[in-house]
Amino acid sequence: MEQYAGIDVSLDSASVCIVDAQGKILKEAKVACEPEALIAWLAAHLPMCRRASPENIHSDRLTPTA
Repeated sequence: MEQYAGIDVSLDSASVCIVDAQGKILKEAKVACEPEALIAWLAAHLPMCRRASPENIHSDRLTPTA
């Protein structure tokens, strides 16, 4: 079964959500906003992860302008 992870990062914590190919939520959690904590949580819960995607509401601020 393919699984996908979404990650919403704030200053103090990260919310992670795992869904299946149909969009059904399989697992949700809040973890410390530290690379090691995110990697450990995802490694433990996503052995078959196809894709992980961070949420980026303000992507226009990161895009270079001409």
